[in-house]
Amino acid sequence: MALVNRTFRDASLHPALSRRELFVYTAPVQRLRVDDRRRRFQDFKKALREPRRKRLCLKFRGTNRADIGRAFGDCGGWPPSIVSLHLDSLCWVSDLFLDAITGCCVSLEELRLENIGRLCFSDKPRRPMLALRSVRFDRVAVSDACFNVLMACAPNVKDVGIDNCQTYDWLDPAEAAVAGISNAGLSDANIVGYLQSTAAGTVDSLRLNQCCHVFGEIRPQALRLKSLLLSHDKPYLNTRRMIDYEKLESALALQVSRRDHRSLKMARHQ
Repeated sequence: MALVNRTFRDASLHPALSRRELFVYTAPVQRLRVDDRRRRFQDFKKALREPRRKRLCLKFRGTNRADIGRAFGDCGGWPPSIVSLHLDSLCWVSDLFLDAITGCCVSLEELRLENIGRLCFSDKPRRPMLALRSVRFDRVAVSDACFNVLMACAPNVKDVGIDNCQTYDWLDPAEAAVAGISNAGLSDANIVGYLQSTAAGTVDSLRLNQCCHVFGEIRPQALRLKSLLLSHDKPYLNTRRMIDYEKLESALALQVSRRDHRSLKMARHQ
């Protein structure tokens, strides 16, 4: 929703619609003057601050760097009622974003990053997002370091999704750093390390698309999953990496045998 519609704004305050509201801010197709862009964005934020709004779901699609700066600079002035946040089709996302949501979005439950050219987060003290339960990456260029910084802010996460993100089979992150490629992408070793240690006590739903081979490297005792989706297409992200299906299916069987739940599934798209 680029421009806030007054009729919708008034109607959305009705008690029957107050459970969850989705607001979408889309970048304008035509070029606007800076003042017009700023005024339009302020109208959008003004509608969000309505005190009777209880559970807000926000999506930013295709916004440029200036919009993101206005959105998340100085904590963005967001109300604490935001429960879901979805960023789609952005060139990059920086500390302004992470500082804002850790500082203001105390009720955030879901975070989805999609089609992001680059994540660039510095490692510094931030308030943990204790309500955050779901984090999903879809076509995101993220390094090991930035992945770890973001996930450290979500200590209670239960649902993790890594979809269509370029991963690399580095076995030793330290050697990758020495080679000067530590920020080039997300390594298998880092994903495995996160799932076996930091996330082991909380994650019960896992989605791995285009990196399903990683599941075969995780210790069977590390996770207690209720839901698992593993999938891949050909070519496998244009790499020559082979998938050991026997190892993967063995790990899947061990996971199923440890749970009474039967919701685990593996999708193999040939």
